[in-house]
Amino acid sequence: MIARLSILIIASILVSCSQGTAPKMSDNTLICTIPEQDEKVNHLIQDAELYLDINDTDTLVSESKQKIWKQDYQKKLFSPWNKKYRFVKASITWPWSVYKYPKGFGLNFKPYNIEWYENLKTQANLSGYPSKSLLAISVTKTHLRNYPTNLPLFYDPKKAGEGYPFDYLQNSTLHLGEPVRITHQTLDGSWIFVEAAQADGWVKTNAVAVIDKKSIEDIKSFQRLSVIKNDAPLVDMLGEVISTVNLGTTLSLLKEDDYFWYVQVPRRNLDGTVFFDTAMILKEQGVIQGQHYTSTNMSKLLNEIIGRPYGWGGLYFERDCSSTMRDVFSVFGLWLPRNSSKQRTSGEYIRTKDEQSLLTLLKSRGKPYQTLIDFKGHIGLYLGEHEGKPLIYHTLWGYKVYDGKKKGREIIGKSVITSLYAGAGLDIDNPNGLIDRVIGLTFINVK
Repeated sequence: MIARLSILIIASILVSCSQGTAPKMSDNTLICTIPEQDEKVNHLIQDAELYLDINDTDTLVSESKQKIWKQDYQKKLFSPWNKKYRFVKASITWPWSVYKYPKGFGLNFKPYNIEWYENLKTQANLSGYPSKSLLAISVTKTHLRNYPTNLPLFYDPKKAGEGYPFDYLQNSTLHLGEPVRITHQTLDGSWIFVEAAQADGWVKTNAVAVIDKKSIEDIKSFQRLSVIKNDAPLVDMLGEVISTVNLGTTLSLLKEDDYFWYVQVPRRNLDGTVFFDTAMILKEQGVIQGQHYTSTNMSKLLNEIIGRPYGWGGLYFERDCSSTMRDVFSVFGLWLPRNSSKQRTSGEYIRTKDEQSLLTLLKSRGKPYQTLIDFKGHIGLYLGEHEGKPLIYHTLWGYKVYDGKKKGREIIGKSVITSLYAGAGLDIDNPNGLIDRVIGLTFINVK
């Protein structure tokens, strides 16, 4: 047992170092030096626990409400395996009418030629959809792509807010162990189109494995373990690291002891069918899904990924604004949709028309860790007030910069805590900063 514990501790340290995790101070806080714009971008200590209100009750929702959340989460998670599955051709065809010639630029920021699009479209064989209907499970974390290629498609990189990291072929990301349905494949068989609960897309054929009905029933019967650390190693019974998983991953829980959770890990046979390994993960790196939803528990989760790089659509297995919200809330058993525009529907949504109406609504109804702040194309979590200013936890690429002549971005590129006045003075169209771009609030505990 001690030997296994040592292996996992060493593996965790090595993975963390290799991923370049942001250095933390001895008191577990991280100082975020957001671009040097003095008070305009709020230099705040990047530790969500520091902003907890000691006068608030720590329990955010009842256990019965969380039980309902968890049931709904599992129903949606397993929906690709439902018998009454509905095929929607638009799920595979829409990117080809949106990201088409001559819009796209490649790795070298040069435009793709028309042959590049035509070759991919031929391989995709869209007229043949659906050519399959196979129940499957992801055997690795993998990207869901809008075209069957790992090459990026950027819009004109000379324009503000375009180019890297906005690869428009990146739709989303699958965690290890997610249910999917295989509905199509490329002509050469190297890519398959899978439909998951939160998003659809092309993946490499070896990223998933076909699953049988008995295994599905077994998985549905197990409790789910939520991973609460990034880059957590899964170690098999021989002491080999077989995968690393990120916060937000959920796996079938087999058993536990004083040191480890033992989880079921799907693997792929040579014939494309699934088999399962048992793997260990340190107790401190996971919780049974449906962890008590408290501000303290939420702030600890936020601290785990604070400072992580921005990843558009989960690119490079990092997070954008919506996947951050989705991953942290999944630990409490709450299912959030993939995109920020749909996440606003995860509770009572109220639109705001200006700064004053927003501040009034936050004062009267805004509850820290229970209120989503909605922007056009962006979303974050309300943390309360600090020095009279509303705080938000969010993952963003940067602030808009516009002086009336030139447009640009002040790049942040990570998960941060800022005030809603961050970015003030950078954009003449939004002179007060982020707060000028807020369009509404979602109260997630009332639905």
